Amino acid sequence: MAFAPVVGEAASALADDWIKVQQALATGDREEVSDRIRQLQTRASECQALRLTPYAEGLVTWASRHPGPLGALAVRSARELDPELPSSYFLFARWQWQRRDLLGAARSYIAGWWALFLFEPTRAMLGAATIEWVVLALGWALLLAALAQTLTFITRLAHDAMELARLVLRPANAVVLAAAILVLPLFGGRGPIWLLMYLFALSFVYMALGQRIAAVATCVVLALVVPALTVWQYTMLRWPPLPTRLASMLEERRIDFPSLHELGDLGGELGGDFSYHMLYGELQRMHGDVDQARIEFQKAIRAAAGESGPRVFLGNVALEDGDVQLAIQLYNDAIQSDPRNALAHRNLSFAYDQARRFKDGDTARRTAKEIAGVGWQDLGIPGRDPRIQYPRLGREDIDAALAQLPSETDAPTWLSSAEDHFVRALFSPMSMVFWLCGILGLVVLAVRGRWMWTAQRCSRCGKTFCAKCKTATESDALCSQCISVFLKRDLVAIDQQLAKQARVRRWDIVSTVARRVASALIPGSHDLAERRPWLGLATGVLAWICLLGAVIWAPWALPSVDPYLAIAPVQFILGAGFLALWLRSVVGAWPGR
Repeated sequence: MAFAPVVGEAASALADDWIKVQQALATGDREEVSDRIRQLQTRASECQALRLTPYAEGLVTWASRHPGPLGALAVRSARELDPELPSSYFLFARWQWQRRDLLGAARSYIAGWWALFLFEPTRAMLGAATIEWVVLALGWALLLAALAQTLTFITRLAHDAMELARLVLRPANAVVLAAAILVLPLFGGRGPIWLLMYLFALSFVYMALGQRIAAVATCVVLALVVPALTVWQYTMLRWPPLPTRLASMLEERRIDFPSLHELGDLGGELGGDFSYHMLYGELQRMHGDVDQARIEFQKAIRAAAGESGPRVFLGNVALEDGDVQLAIQLYNDAIQSDPRNALAHRNLSFAYDQARRFKDGDTARRTAKEIAGVGWQDLGIPGRDPRIQYPRLGREDIDAALAQLPSETDAPTWLSSAEDHFVRALFSPMSMVFWLCGILGLVVLAVRGRWMWTAQRCSRCGKTFCAKCKTATESDALCSQCISVFLKRDLVAIDQQLAKQARVRRWDIVSTVARRVASALIPGSHDLAERRPWLGLATGVLAWICLLGAVIWAPWALPSVDPYLAIAPVQFILGAGFLALWLRSVVGAWPGR
């Protein structure tokens, strides 16, 4: 049984290979560029680094400034270095669009969006921008819906305020008192939002049951907008915590130099911790710096002499460097520390085979099979030689390595901070206006429903009336004059009938124009007025999400997520959505009353 000898050359640092790629790009020689990129991929595969994100980003950036055959080669190579990097797809889609390859551009564009969701950094940035956009659009749409409902009932509210004031003061002074009742928040030094929500709360009594439920829900959602944005600020806007980034690096075998350097900066606090040196050494090895990895594994042995893990790592490095005897010694030391370490037995069997000690190799192999069972061949991560496997580190090792960090750098503290800010934001002035609005509306509804009249609007002429000022009782939907004119024609003079009919025509024109203008400015307002509150709210919210997305979110947020992402298709889709919802609102309100 013969084995090829392990190559005795240490892995070059990936950064050195990347410099050679840059030099080849500067020469413009496609063959040399391909060779250097293949060399970079080979070095990365030796370290089991599967996603070379920084180098893929560098190739895409270079290609964006050098379109042509060499740029296309750089983009294809970037996809090979990191298949989930969205920038390579978006840049290629832009080139295909310029060549009028519309189908290919669409495929690349869709593939770029798919990669955008798969790639953790861009997914987090996109999520942060999207949440802000949706929450702000939701708040704005609900505020406009409250404005539309308030304007619908403002004449009835003014009538009831006037009637209430007449019970207390003479008519001349009653007007002043009624105005003071309507603008009461302004006397307390509050702003227009307080005034709007105050009038909206007083309007609950004029609404149907479904409208009242929707109004209370509107107040609750608006009160939660500020806390939601606070949580968004303290969670989504933060860079993912270091444990999360390290776990992603190990799971995806992804190169991430900033996170590696951040972990290295913690050496002053964690320098004597065994788990820290194991984690830092494995990440250094994954990034191609075998010498630094060897130093970290040696520090891990000094930190915990009885642990077998660092000896397995060092034995693997020695075996890959061609020092078979040192590898055998280190594997035996590891087995002495932990006789049940199946990976040490497995790698020791391969080291014995390299030393032509086949009998000892068979014995070590049998021991590994007895300990690990049928999966003894796949106990770890392959190294430069796939027959050599390294221990697999995971989330537990990260938690153990960072367990000694101060609490302010730990992820749960961030969550607790976000929760604290959320609770405080619930009772901030911006949230309190909506909480108080909902409570005031329910209180006024209960009081007025039991002890006070409620004004109505005549269905024919639009005049506002209440039980105190109405003399005829033949119809609840008509005012006294309309009852006399349209139900008691013989008792009313012709000139009075003509005057009333003219008023009805004027009201038809005014109400129709107001309804159409409102539906054009506030999508969904017609459904709100027609007692379809949920349909009106859904129309308004979706319309404003589309409009703000096309005007603000797409041109301002998406370029920060990926600079090569074309925003025109996104704006077109969102603009078409807004146009469809706007037309639905306008067309529904266009017929006459």
